[in-house]
Amino acid sequence: MILKILADAGEAAHELDVNGFLIANDADLLVHVALNGTGVVYVLRDFAAPFIATGQLVPLLEEWMPPPSDGFFLYYPQ
Repeated sequence: MILKILADAGEAAHELDVNGFLIANDADLLVHVALNGTGVVYVLRDFAAPFIATGQLVPLLEEWMPPPSDGFFLYYPQ
């Protein structure tokens, strides 16, 4: 097993063992994996949004999703 999924929603915390996996750093590839019905993927909502809007994909575990942010930030300590 390479990955354990940890989900925490307030008082309820869950740890899920994942059987089978695909590791990729290409969000478009992961979205197409989900579209093909191969499995569940974890990507930023922006990548999946067009397919969620058309009903081709559905979000899972929404209550465990992190809150929206304004984007990614990089901090260079002095």
